[in-house]
Amino acid sequence: MNILFDSRRSEYKEPFGALRVGERCRLRLLIPAACRARSASWAAEGVSFPLERAAAEGPYDVWRGEFSLPEPGLYLYRFEIVDENGAYALY
Repeated sequence: MNILFDSRRSEYKEPFGALRVGERCRLRLLIPAACRARSASWAAEGVSFPLERAAAEGPYDVWRGEFSLPEPGLYLYRFEIVDENGAYALY
């Protein structure tokens, strides 16, 4: 089973495209419940924002979060997930 996220679909990321400084971004990430994730976050170099487990949807746990960027730049982001076996990065 895969972790689900598609930055081009509004059900996963809103707004679409690049963000302005201070503009709120809403994220939704689906992690298989079988992974038993303990935490998840959105991270880029020098910046990290936590996601919260919000609900269950079929075989997935839904993780959500909101953030805004502190300054303009190119942010090569990843999701950092921690489960009982360790930490993982999803690029």
